[in-house]
Amino acid sequence: MVLGERSPVARPAGNRRDRPGELSALLIPGSGCSPRSVAPLAAHLGRAMPCFAAALPGHGGAPSGPGPHTVESAADHVARQVERNGQDDVLLVGHSMGGAIATVLALRRPGWLRALVVIDPAYGARPGEQGSTAQEDPGRPLTRNDARTRIGDAFSPAADPRLVDAAARDLAASDPEVRRGWDRSMYEDPGAWAEHGAALARLRDRRVPTLGIYPTALRARTERAALEDGPAGSAVLIAPVASHFLHEEEPAWCAEKILGWLDDLPGRTRP
Repeated sequence: MVLGERSPVARPAGNRRDRPGELSALLIPGSGCSPRSVAPLAAHLGRAMPCFAAALPGHGGAPSGPGPHTVESAADHVARQVERNGQDDVLLVGHSMGGAIATVLALRRPGWLRALVVIDPAYGARPGEQGSTAQEDPGRPLTRNDARTRIGDAFSPAADPRLVDAAARDLAASDPEVRRGWDRSMYEDPGAWAEHGAALARLRDRRVPTLGIYPTALRARTERAALEDGPAGSAVLIAPVASHFLHEEEPAWCAEKILGWLDDLPGRTRP
């Protein structure tokens, strides 16, 4: 299920009922990804709390809607879904560009946010790490083969081929104009903040505990610098697999670390 429908993606076992003030998780996929990509992680987190996956414009068959297509407009789109769904105490989890969207929400709308988790987010990237759409035909979605080529080394060599195929299907089904707009707003437009220094200035304004999960220490360098004087309990973890899609390859590990981190936060954030 996607956010806005009657049922969450995953629900904790037992007889606990949803109630106002109950912590729930909102998972935001990355650029070119559908809610399917966060479903394995949601299944594991769902043993502890209700989990919802955001439906992003132009992704996974969702309507693209009117432009401009920016990270900020995507954040506003997700915020409206949260409000329609009645969530008021949220653990926000974002992957890749979804991590950037989640961070925009953390900066703009901290009132309903309890904690933030970013999984290899799309900020602080070196030029070679940016997922450019510049070579795509703006009037034509990627073919499945082209999409698989573009996925490239984003997964680890040991990844289940079915995960790679599913990611390629998601990418091929995504509107290239939407993704191009996101890329421009992250990397090219005036005030774009993907670059290390620009990202730092904004990340240091976060006021909620933040957990960054990264495939390598190099990718985590901007997060570590931002969290040196960050909110109490903030942390950075390096995953056991060097994969941009580490949450798909190691969903149980990710969920265990997220829930353990919540347990250790001041004020015991986990339900």
